[in-house]
Amino acid sequence: MYRITNKDLELAQDRLNKVTGSPLTYFGIISNDKFTINVGHYAIGKAYGAYNVERTTGASGGVRELFGHGKRYTKRELHGLIMAYCDGVAHEILEGVN
Repeated sequence: MYRITNKDLELAQDRLNKVTGSPLTYFGIISNDKFTINVGHYAIGKAYGAYNVERTTGASGGVRELFGHGKRYTKRELHGLIMAYCDGVAHEILEGVN
């Protein structure tokens, strides 16, 4: 078994944002000196040495956790959850929702 690194989680985050059609970055640029928060962007949140996926829910920067409120996972567990979630979303896109 290989080690899951921060880079692996970043790549999984990018895949999740692409598959769901979400913004790829947390900030959007309005002009040279003004930024906006991209609502719907998925990011990896870390607390107490464990991880979860957070999705931006409002223009003020509020987030909600994708895989259970208050739950935290190891890098390996979270990577597996993200990949499974992406596969499920991709399957529904390809097969259509009945």
